[in-house]
Amino acid sequence: MLKRKEAASKPEDFTAGSFRPFISDADADQDKVDTLLLCSGRVTWDLMVERAKRENPERFAIARIEQLYPQPIADIEAEIARYPHLKSVRWVQDEPENMGPWPHYALNVWPGVDATVEPVTRSASSSPSVGTVKRHQSEQKDLLERAFA
Repeated sequence: MLKRKEAASKPEDFTAGSFRPFISDADADQDKVDTLLLCSGRVTWDLMVERAKRENPERFAIARIEQLYPQPIADIEAEIARYPHLKSVRWVQDEPENMGPWPHYALNVWPGVDATVEPVTRSASSSPSVGTVKRHQSEQKDLLERAFA
């Protein structure tokens, strides 16, 4: 993420405030959002860039979990409650379904949240990497399409 302009911090991020384990989508219009995308890590920036390209970007809110454990359950519930017209909550991760945060959160977090959380991941795999750039790019495109479907 070092080379991504979207991920660059401002100097005041280091001099004021504090670490936030959960970052809400401050720009989201609560009355227009019908899909909440929850994520963690690098895929956040892919989602933000892709949302800006979409026809109706205001339909989607993107919230990031910066600290996976201890789980910010209260923050997640508060974020879900912010949107009165919410139809879908999706967990988006770059890793295969059987890796990354999804398996742990599916067992320990989502059952306690008052919403059905749909996984948007790569297919389960024995390896975290697909091995070729072309296949990675194809799967990444599919992942983003399903996130914003």
